[in-house]
Amino acid sequence: MKVTLKFFASLREICGRQADTFELPEGQTVGELRDKTVERYPDLEGIIEMTLPVVNMKYVEHDRVLEDGDDITFIPPVSGG
Repeated sequence: MKVTLKFFASLREICGRQADTFELPEGQTVGELRDKTVERYPDLEGIIEMTLPVVNMKYVEHDRVLEDGDDITFIPPVSGG
């Protein structure tokens, strides 16, 4: 199956791109995609563990099973003042 991972804020700056496509076996979870993302983009290690996963514009848990065509985003921590 094919899913699209979109990068925002600091994740986009680290990766140098807005999105990437991943070919995954059926049954992969959001957590497994997160691990594969760190393999592809090692500089994300550390920050990606602090993100909140979103699939198709809905917050989900890391054990959520992905489906073909899903759009995934890991929302990084935000600060303001």
